[in-house]
Amino acid sequence: LLAYQEEPDAPEALSCIPLLEREDIEKKAKPFVNEEKQVEGCKVLHHKVYTNGINYIRLAFEVGDLAEYASYIGLLSELIGGMDTDEHDKLELSNEILLHAGGYSVNTDTYKNRKTDKDGITFELTAKVLQSETGYVLNLLREIMTSTHLEDEKRLREIIGEVRSLRQSSMLSAGHSTAVWRGLSYINDQYYHMEQM
Repeated sequence: LLAYQEEPDAPEALSCIPLLEREDIEKKAKPFVNEEKQVEGCKVLHHKVYTNGINYIRLAFEVGDLAEYASYIGLLSELIGGMDTDEHDKLELSNEILLHAGGYSVNTDTYKNRKTDKDGITFELTAKVLQSETGYVLNLLREIMTSTHLEDEKRLREIIGEVRSLRQSSMLSAGHSTAVWRGLSYINDQYYHMEQM
């Protein structure tokens, strides 16, 4: 195998490889097309990009009015998807998502509105899914958003313990980053909210 790999290719085989010249590449990138639509009363931004049959979904909920509860919003993002729902226990839910989606995440994010120069906070669910599975995965996302059993104190304690442990180990391994975030949080609301979440 090693001898085969080290053997140079025949000139006929090399001539079959397509080559690009610099002139073949456009100098200007194609612009993004953000098409705003209304779907069942909700504003949707659609990006018509070829993705080989995969839908990349991001459900973003503006929660900036709840900025004083930023730490609880961050905790909620850890709880959603990790607890039982009305229809599935946490393991069944995890298995369903693994079977029907290429993954999902629940996050919080901050941004600066360029028009108003105000800070904003979003609660986001993202998923990668084949087009044929999109409806089912959207129903799973609806389920975890609307019927998660947040009253399960035992599971709540487990998740809070896990989050606390991860944050502590992160502080130990990257204390310099923690210090930078803390310092920036005193001078910028966006960093303050990020630290809280």
